[in-house]
Amino acid sequence: MNPDIHILNKKLGQTPLEALNKLKRRHPNGRFTYAGRLDPAAEGMLLVLSGDAIHDKASFLALPKTYTAKVVFGISTDSGDLLGVPKTSKHTSTLTRTQVLHALNDFLGTTTLPLPAFSSPPLRGKPLWELKKTGQLTSRDLPKRNMEIIRLRLVTMEEVLGEHIRKRALKLARIVNGDFRQE
Repeated sequence: MNPDIHILNKKLGQTPLEALNKLKRRHPNGRFTYAGRLDPAAEGMLLVLSGDAIHDKASFLALPKTYTAKVVFGISTDSGDLLGVPKTSKHTSTLTRTQVLHALNDFLGTTTLPLPAFSSPPLRGKPLWELKKTGQLTSRDLPKRNMEIIRLRLVTMEEVLGEHIRKRALKLARIVNGDFRQE
């Protein structure tokens, strides 16, 4: 493998910077850049570039990716994840597997979606999350990106209580370092 390409195992609750700092301690004189980030509520492979690979960042960002996600229907947050402030909630236990599969199939192919408000891409020289936290970003301002989804697979469906979701969110908030609005 190319020594300028590093695959880090980012743990749940860990920020990308915390994962990167472990690599920097092993290579204190190295220069590094992310080729995509994972938020603290995600775990998995974090691709980091150094040396000559830094110049190919755009091609690494364009690589196909595979995600495994747990989707919770019936609640939405301002960040789209468990660390967000809940906005809406509704009873959804009447959703059938067929209805969920139909909804998922609507995402197949190329779709244009707004970036998450609490994400790192810059707008007007600042990361989106910073603009959102300071009230300088509205949903109309969010940049959009094309995303191609080749395959979706529904693994399981289960009904969970709101209390279970609340406990999971609180547990996640306790293990995340940094300012992710844990209060």
